[in-house]
Amino acid sequence: EIIEHVADVPLFLDALATLLKPGGTLFLATLNRTPKSYLMAIVGAEYVLRWLPRGTHEWKKFVKPSELAAPLRRHDVSIGEVTGVVYSPFSDSFRLAPRDLDVNYMLWASKE
Repeated sequence: EIIEHVADVPLFLDALATLLKPGGTLFLATLNRTPKSYLMAIVGAEYVLRWLPRGTHEWKKFVKPSELAAPLRRHDVSIGEVTGVVYSPFSDSFRLAPRDLDVNYMLWASKE
């Protein structure tokens, strides 16, 4: 949950992939850049629910799954699984949702 806060995402991912040893695994979690993520993560979490201070996130810095995977693949890092994380206001809980990457998602990868 720091990727959307770094100044140069491709450089950050290049560094992670370079530091990852063969056989090593990498686990990343971030926010997708979609209209739904703007509503949920910024309007909802920062302004309505006040879970985070206003201005914590900048929507333009959210990272699409393809933007996360491409730099890793260039370093022989294989993408294993990508799954979404969704919040249910009715149960006030989060759950994994493999088909819903619209807001939060996690990516597991390994180096050959």
